[in-house]
Amino acid sequence: MPRRTIKEMSDREKRHFSLEAKTFHAVLMGSLLLGIVSLITGLGVYAYSLGNQLITESFNLTKASLSIIERSVDISYSCTQTLDIYHSMSEEERAVQDDAYFERYADVTDDLGFYKAESILKDFKENGDVNDIYIAMYDRETSCLVYVMDPDEKRPCPTGSWEAETEEEIEKFNNWNGEGILYDLSYTDKYGWLCTSGVPIYASDNTICGFVLADTSIEELMNGMRYFVFNYFIATALTVLILGYFLSRHIRRTIVEPVNNIAAAAERYVDDKRKGESGTVSHFKGLNIDTGDEIENLYFTLSGMEADLNSYEQVLTTAVKEKEKMVTE
Repeated sequence: MPRRTIKEMSDREKRHFSLEAKTFHAVLMGSLLLGIVSLITGLGVYAYSLGNQLITESFNLTKASLSIIERSVDISYSCTQTLDIYHSMSEEERAVQDDAYFERYADVTDDLGFYKAESILKDFKENGDVNDIYIAMYDRETSCLVYVMDPDEKRPCPTGSWEAETEEEIEKFNNWNGEGILYDLSYTDKYGWLCTSGVPIYASDNTICGFVLADTSIEELMNGMRYFVFNYFIATALTVLILGYFLSRHIRRTIVEPVNNIAAAAERYVDDKRKGESGTVSHFKGLNIDTGDEIENLYFTLSGMEADLNSYEQVLTTAVKEKEKMVTE
């Protein structure tokens, strides 16, 4: 089926295929494409910035808590004592973490200094933007993270409890040179994706005997990103609609309406000629098109052409009348 011309289309079809509609569609698609690219770029920058912020805040929290703890108690004693008890047991004895196992660490937990340090950690946890802050040691010998104290009341890790860790994370924390921020991203079945940052605790012989560690759930980062994506999507949609609306009005005023007026004037000119009316009326002159571009140039060209045709028609009509008069005489 051949495509219908613009003259054969209905008013609804004309509006759909008009320059205004095509411009709006082009602006819509272009803006959406730009919005998607901007969203991906902005999301990457936002995730990077927010991630750095969370890591920096949790790292600074561990530094501050360790500084206060060391002014109050000798925390290295609790760390060293916990590891000594842990290493004194066989692998089979450590395998079952039951009440009898944790009872062996009673001398550590009953110490007044342990209680003070745990209270300080609890205060920092309640006032800090972290999921948990605790003291533990990355043990190279057993490739485990051994907990010294954990103030978390919901899912506490009692003193002496342990969990397997990767060799990479263990070496990363034990070999830290003190520069930059010490952190690691890891996935656990119990907690999901976590960012663990911390600072080492040094014993009297200047060896590392533990770490103050803080866990931040990556889920919080994802929640922030979801909020960012939602707000960005709303802002992009509103921007596209507003931009499309004003651009469509501009195109209608500067292109669509002048072209339609010229086309209507041309049709009136043709209709008048078919009816045999004289060429005394100017169909283009009263349009007052002032776009300052090629459309205005087209307007002047058609207006001049109409004037030339009308002048030629008058000259031709006068010549025919004179010839008829001469024949009659």
